[in-house]
Parts: sequence; C-alpha cells; structure tokens
Amino acid sequence: MLRKRDSTTLVDIQNDAIKVEVNMISAKKSKMGKAKLKEEGKPSSSAPEDKIDSMMKTMEKLMDRLAFGNISSPPV
Repeated sequence: MLRKRDSTTLVDIQNDAIKVEVNMISAKKSKMGKAKLKEEGKPSSSAPEDKIDSMMKTMEKLMDRLAFGNISSPPV
C-alpha cells in the first residue's frame, strides 16, 4: 500500500506509514472480533465433554509413559 503513495517529503512518508499501520491494526481487531462472535455462537454443551475426553487421553498417555519407564528421572 505504501508503494502506491506518491509522497515527496519524509514527513509525508511517515504520515502515510502511520495511516497504513493504523488501518492494519483496526482490520486485525475487526477480524478478531468476528472470530470471537463466531466462537460465542457455537453451542457449548459438548465443550465440557470434549475437555474431559482430552484430559482422559492425556492422563492415559502419562500413565503409559510411567508404566514403561519412559520418563527420565529428575536431576539430583
């Protein structure tokens, strides 16, 4: 976007750069806001079950690692 601007002085170039940066930041915030709205719109009834399933799988993996001795002992 800065390439398309025909600024003649350093001050003009700096002002253009600031305008572009402000626009980029506001666009990013807008996209983040839309993503949050989509996320809030999803039904959350299955979320606790998914978390529990994930925690159970993690615990099973840790127990397997403990059972097979794949976890190194902490340094003394």
